[in-house]
Amino acid sequence: MRNKPRLCLALYARPKHPGTYRYALLVCTKKLDLTAEKYCVEKVAKVGDGIVSQLWVYETSQVKDLSQEDLLLARFVIAKVFKPERVDDILQRVPLHQTKLDQEEETREVSTSVAWVHLALAKLRDAGVISRLQPWQSIRGRAVRYVEQKKMAGRWEGINNDGDAGNANLHPGKIPTSVPTLDLLGPPPNSEVTP
Repeated sequence: MRNKPRLCLALYARPKHPGTYRYALLVCTKKLDLTAEKYCVEKVAKVGDGIVSQLWVYETSQVKDLSQEDLLLARFVIAKVFKPERVDDILQRVPLHQTKLDQEEETREVSTSVAWVHLALAKLRDAGVISRLQPWQSIRGRAVRYVEQKKMAGRWEGINNDGDAGNANLHPGKIPTSVPTLDLLGPPPNSEVTP
């Protein structure tokens, strides 16, 4: 049980969509250093037969320094990882599209990074790859509240609605050497590892 990697939820700014966040998962060392394996979905444009469409694709990457991640606002320790070698295999099989009935009883596509992370966490938990995972609504609510508190404290001042990062905290190459980190595994109130 000791020294198991940690699964973290990462919230990224969406400057063109204030008040919303892009979600990703990170596997980090127990020490929560600035290296991580990142798992996420991204929306990409595809052109075929003169038609432009937007598709969600699964991506994974090795992040050498989280403090250099563009628009990363904060990370949240949400689970222990028992089988890190299985994480990528499970996550690449998580469906990228879900169907949901709307008020008119018609189907519409619901694909967001939030929906993908929610489903991904369930798949990892059900496969026995992670432990100590709390309910999704609790994790998400606490993460959003934490980021909102940091915003109110001026942590990311200078971001405008056009997506221009006027603050070193979100500007590539000028990011501080830390990422706000909250450990949600501990008893409430949860411990802020890095302010």
